[in-house]
Amino acid sequence: MEHEHRVLTGLRQRLARQQQRLDEAEARLGRRRSEAVAASQARRTLERLSERQEAEHRRLALLSEQRELNEAAISRHHMKDHSSDLLIRTGTDG
Repeated sequence: MEHEHRVLTGLRQRLARQQQRLDEAEARLGRRRSEAVAASQARRTLERLSERQEAEHRRLALLSEQRELNEAAISRHHMKDHSSDLLIRTGTDG
């Protein structure tokens, strides 16, 4: 009977140690899961920021291109006006 008691006591101690190891492993898992969620959120935040920066870059590039086109159109318009003035003047001189 004492042997059985020692065996049961040993098994209970072993079970307690295993339960403690399980609790520690679950705690580690919870911490790692939280870290993974935080890292995922940070990654998504960085991706959104990057997308916004790319969109802003595209917007500024399009704005710059539109300004250049506007300046070219204004220059052509002024050249056309001045060339017709030159044609009229040269036509009346001759």
